[in-house]
Amino acid sequence: MTARPSQILVVDDEPDIRQLIGEILRDFGYVVTEVHDAAAARAAVRAQNFDAVLLDIWMPGDDGITLLKEWHLARLATPVIMLSAHGSIETAVEATRYGAYDYLEKPVSAGRLEITVRNAITNNRVAADYTIESKPSERFDLVGSSDLIASVREQIKNTSQSDLNVLIVGEVGSGRQACAQMIHRFRGKEDDSFHLLDWQVRDLSHLDIEQGIRQAQSGTLLIRDIHTYDAVSQTKLLGLINAIHSLRNSGDSKVAPSVIATSTDAYGQLVEAGKMRPELFLRLRECQIEMPALRDRTEDIPELVGFLIDRLNKSSGLPYKRVSTAALNRLRNHDWSGNVKELKNVLNQAMLTIGAETITDIDVE
Repeated sequence: MTARPSQILVVDDEPDIRQLIGEILRDFGYVVTEVHDAAAARAAVRAQNFDAVLLDIWMPGDDGITLLKEWHLARLATPVIMLSAHGSIETAVEATRYGAYDYLEKPVSAGRLEITVRNAITNNRVAADYTIESKPSERFDLVGSSDLIASVREQIKNTSQSDLNVLIVGEVGSGRQACAQMIHRFRGKEDDSFHLLDWQVRDLSHLDIEQGIRQAQSGTLLIRDIHTYDAVSQTKLLGLINAIHSLRNSGDSKVAPSVIATSTDAYGQLVEAGKMRPELFLRLRECQIEMPALRDRTEDIPELVGFLIDRLNKSSGLPYKRVSTAALNRLRNHDWSGNVKELKNVLNQAMLTIGAETITDIDVE
């Protein structure tokens, strides 16, 4: 059976650039939809599922960053690649913070455009139904030797002695999912029993409580970004967790999944502000782990750089690069508001665009 060609949405207010990008992608076998502003992009995304979106930053009306934030809050699973002819480091960092897969400056070469789109599609592992997704094979690790990351590993080890619910708090890109997967592995669960629960992007009626437990079974159920859940979602989530709790108390623990939740906010503060149900907080926070920001453990950056370059080389086929001492020092002195995810994007871009075998401090700047 012939594979379905990937569907790409190109959003740019300049007709010449929009058409040029569309022609390049069509030459590589993609099916391209071209729109000129944010309103048309919203309508296109509502009308069909795309495999990737190329989004211009500077547009009349709602700009690209505004639309990216909106899609980020709605948990759009499609990878978004930002485009700009007048880029800056601050804009690139902001785009990364709101979930952009990559950031390309116009004019972009055909080769770089194609490989960025191809890698975005390849790396996008979110399932089409957005309900419960199994994450069987890829393993995540908390890389580093700092006291902070060593403390997190010790907390993971201690937490894994039981099936108590765990709340992982940390900034975007700080490694919350890696922490969850390590707990899952330390608890001796099968790789293919790690599941993501996402009720934020589909009608809640698509998944009832019994179905949720049945799909997750005795594995681990990861509930991401609970700070974004509205009152209706919180009520249904509490019903699911209470049902799992009842199964454990009745002796049916073999069919009751472990529950791990993540948040970027101090959950207790949300409860005090009346934005979170206190009983849901108490159920989820049987154990709590706080992920440190990368700027607080910069001594881990050289080790992280080596790990990420090796992973990008093996998973995406990017050419292996060395990193100069001066470049490492520059990386260690950056603020990293996007944390490890931002560091990965910087290295990804460097490996894509730099022809030399060594990444220098000028390159990372």
